[in-house]
Amino acid sequence: MIRTGLPAKRVTRWAATAAALATTVGAGAAFATPALAAPVVPIPVPCSVTALAAAIVLAPSDAILSLKTGCTYRLPLALPPINKNVTIQGNRDTITRSNNLQFTAITVNNAQLTINQLRITDFNGNGNAPGALRNNGGTVIVTSTTFADNEGGNGGAVRNDQNGSFTATSSTFSGNEADTSGGAFYNRGGAEATFNTTTFFNNEAPTGGAIYIDSGHVTTGGTSSATSASTNFSSNEAFGSSGFGGAINNAGGVITTNWTNFTNNEASGTGGDAGALNNDGGTSSVTNTGFSGNFAADDGGAIYTAKSLNLFSVNIAGNRAGDDGGGIFVDNGNTSLSKTIVSGNFAGGLGGGIRRAGGSVSLTNFSLVKANFPSNCSGTPAC
Repeated sequence: MIRTGLPAKRVTRWAATAAALATTVGAGAAFATPALAAPVVPIPVPCSVTALAAAIVLAPSDAILSLKTGCTYRLPLALPPINKNVTIQGNRDTITRSNNLQFTAITVNNAQLTINQLRITDFNGNGNAPGALRNNGGTVIVTSTTFADNEGGNGGAVRNDQNGSFTATSSTFSGNEADTSGGAFYNRGGAEATFNTTTFFNNEAPTGGAIYIDSGHVTTGGTSSATSASTNFSSNEAFGSSGFGGAINNAGGVITTNWTNFTNNEASGTGGDAGALNNDGGTSSVTNTGFSGNFAADDGGAIYTAKSLNLFSVNIAGNRAGDDGGGIFVDNGNTSLSKTIVSGNFAGGLGGGIRRAGGSVSLTNFSLVKANFPSNCSGTPAC
């Protein structure tokens, strides 16, 4: 069982430090009674795990907990669950483990947690749990925050669940690994997630190398195709046998991308499909997005879709499939290409550009499929 709470003895001991912490705060009355209004100024939290845990338990709702600049908080067990609105203001701080125990660092229960300028690293969730953060129906907002080298069952770093909301801006997910699905992020239970100008690099799982969508809606985006102004998926891997989605596996939800780049992602396992993006969920859309250098051991070097997918202003170039559909493999649904270029892709079997095994494919608004090997299209008269 995941240890998301605190043993009674530890709660008592941490609560006993509240008086000392209040002295450090200065305006220590913020801890005196829940009846007081949230403090106008942030509450300083010393470089101490005990102080951080006590602040989470005792601070009033909507408090801002300001961590000591450059501190590393080494957790021996999970922080107290977040049951009220709180902001953890990092100042280039790190939260990591102090041992090899398996637990999820932070759990949010129907509350709002805001995290700024923090690095959360080296946690390992027990069983199917994520390593770094689990959102149970709350609202989580992270900015300029890094989730690195965490491991879990479903969601190496984060699991977003129970109609929760998760938003990441100018943040990074790197080196995270899931034992089952979603190397960095796992979305389920009708939850919604939005990633703005965020980087996913070198995450891995048997399926959904960076993100796995069981249900709900995931949106990725930015303001332009420039690396610094877009969301980027690079060198993520789905390594399982018949694993789908080197970067994203949309198994049962909806994916919306805008100003997103997919580069050098892989579905590398035997029978692996969709080097970058797999769409088996609801009707999804890809806009102002680039796919390059992605690889699928089986079908769909860049994209594999079995449900309706709309592509607008998309560039799919230089991707490879071991079998069919070097650029796109269409298994079912209606796939539409508008202002979209599919070029320079390679397939070991059929359809260097597009392979249609089922469903329909349409090209409009000067879309082109050209210079692919061994052919531009297979199974479709659209190109």
